Amino acid sequence: MDPEELKVLTETLKEKAAAQYRLRVPFRDIQSERHRHILDGAIKNALATELAQFTYAQIMDGLPTGDVCFDRRFPHVFGEHPIDSCHDELCPGALEKAQEYYQQWNSDILTFDPMTIEKYEHAEIGSRAFKTRLVELVAVALHEIAVLLFQLDFQLHKGGKADIDYVTNWRIPASELEGLVDVPPRPTLLSHHAYLDADIYPNGVADIVGYWAEDRILGGVAIFDRRAENSSNTPLPNIYFHSCRHKQTYRVYQLRDDQQEALFAFLLAKTDCPPPEPNPLPILSDTQNRVRVDPEYALTHHEIFRDIWERKPITIEQRRLIDRQAKSDLDYPEALEEVIRINEQLGFPIPKFRERSPSTPDWAIMPYVLHSLLLLLGPTTLAASIYMSLGRLIRSLEADPYSPVPIEYLTKTFVIGDAISFLTQSAGGGMLANAKTKSDQKMGQNIIIVGLAVQFYFFAFFITILHIFHRLITANPTSKSFSSISPWKQFVLVLYVSSVLI
Repeated sequence: MDPEELKVLTETLKEKAAAQYRLRVPFRDIQSERHRHILDGAIKNALATELAQFTYAQIMDGLPTGDVCFDRRFPHVFGEHPIDSCHDELCPGALEKAQEYYQQWNSDILTFDPMTIEKYEHAEIGSRAFKTRLVELVAVALHEIAVLLFQLDFQLHKGGKADIDYVTNWRIPASELEGLVDVPPRPTLLSHHAYLDADIYPNGVADIVGYWAEDRILGGVAIFDRRAENSSNTPLPNIYFHSCRHKQTYRVYQLRDDQQEALFAFLLAKTDCPPPEPNPLPILSDTQNRVRVDPEYALTHHEIFRDIWERKPITIEQRRLIDRQAKSDLDYPEALEEVIRINEQLGFPIPKFRERSPSTPDWAIMPYVLHSLLLLLGPTTLAASIYMSLGRLIRSLEADPYSPVPIEYLTKTFVIGDAISFLTQSAGGGMLANAKTKSDQKMGQNIIIVGLAVQFYFFAFFITILHIFHRLITANPTSKSFSSISPWKQFVLVLYVSSVLI
């Protein structure tokens, strides 16, 4: 997006966010007592976890601990950042304050979007729609709790506000910047790299902290496929997470069915001593989370978001920068499988293929296609040149009678066989490149083997013809072979060597 267009859009999103926030209704406005009770229990189950209390304790402290600050894909802290040395653990009283806050918890302080509440109340309890809306409301609750705690400005850090500001705003000294880029600090260290638009958010920097808390507790910011929700022909989609943790994909990923069921079971569990067990939080991605979307396209192209204003579109320059970056198998697990597929012809086994990410670029399949074509085309074209060379050599030596195959058919016979072999292998390679099932993979491999067998048969026949010709002309040289200025004996040797190399 053009910078000027982005500036106008920022103001529009800011107004939309403020208007939507003003319409929020309190928790007690949920008219169905049963729905209200279930949501209250789900929120308490999440708050009862040690992870939630530790997360909120850091907000009350004013700074994250050093290990949490660096436990991010893009930590945004560099060099000898003081967070790593001066805050390796919570300051005294912060965790106790968070635990006390949980013990006194009352959901009545929360507010929610009225449309989300309406969908939640109208959904049949236990249905997929009900569970999905429950997860959304719990995520909003965890976010708002973080906002409220940040706004209360506890700042229990032993160094006080001055030390918090110093650590937050620390930059690499100018004298140490040689060869490095001076990256300005974020407004808070309690931040998710993708949710930093304080100039749009209704609560400013506090909302940045809210998204960070969601990520720390749940495993990612919870977002949803709004396009599928508004389609009558599409079943209710799965939940997506957007994580910022270390060694986690930066892409938006869909929770697997088993991950969602574990989350639903945890939130809906009834226990006298929360949190319920087993506790799946945080839910993180792995190579099995195959449905992924590039975050820069998730909102604008796929309509995957919670609030339309949560992230600005990227600029044209940012888009170019992203396009130039190398693609990691951490973000594109199918890339590693493509490498395995490329090496399959060397004897490496092909794994069971899974579905590809919706926004995976075309580069994922092209290396395999190009590799296969070049691998198949190279020997074929070289063989064709050898076939033609033998025919021309026989003609130049006027040794037509020494050719077991009539000279007018010699080159044509082998080139036709070469073409059949090449086309067969190409067909098999194309089928293998687009294989969706194990049977398709096997079929493609078998077709390639047939093509190789055809090529081997014709090449063995060619070697036989070459050997017979060589033996006959050596035993009974033609007059032309004596007068020829061409070193035909060396040329025959070259044909032998080239044939062996193929």
